[in-house]
Amino acid sequence: DQWSVGLGFYQGLTSHFSQSLLVETSGNSLRPKASLMWKQRFLDRRLSIGVQLMSRSERHYSWPENWPGAFIATEVREQHYHLGLQAAYLFSDRISIGLGLHLMENQFVWDRRVLLEGGGNQSALLGIRHWKQAVQIQWGLMAQVTESVFIGFRIQYRSPWADLGDPRAQYR
Repeated sequence: DQWSVGLGFYQGLTSHFSQSLLVETSGNSLRPKASLMWKQRFLDRRLSIGVQLMSRSERHYSWPENWPGAFIATEVREQHYHLGLQAAYLFSDRISIGLGLHLMENQFVWDRRVLLEGGGNQSALLGIRHWKQAVQIQWGLMAQVTESVFIGFRIQYRSPWADLGDPRAQYR
């Protein structure tokens, strides 16, 4: 058995929105992302099978409730969950092939102001939650040219994001 723990950092993106809409946002900061991997070798150490679980990553954007676009959005959050399954086979001392299957799930939360029925300027905060899921498949080949030089390539396909039920809305 082999266990490994990884820590990486990702940059929050603000390019999803027009820069003129970003009044106050916390989405443009460097955030940590951890991963835990278990790997086991079989068949005279030629076959490796691994499972990878990545920590939840999140992007978060918020604006004051009284800004002119409050009826479009006051807060947007995206949470991403990731589970990966990998297998690799060493064909010879210098050539190996790998296959990976990654299951990904996103939760989107969108808050915005809505006008209440009955006239007047009464409004309330409406929160909408929506879950989506996708599958990613990877195939790769790696060759060892010298003791310390490796050359490889990878082909990857990710399915379109599929809805997991209808979005849920609730007043806050």
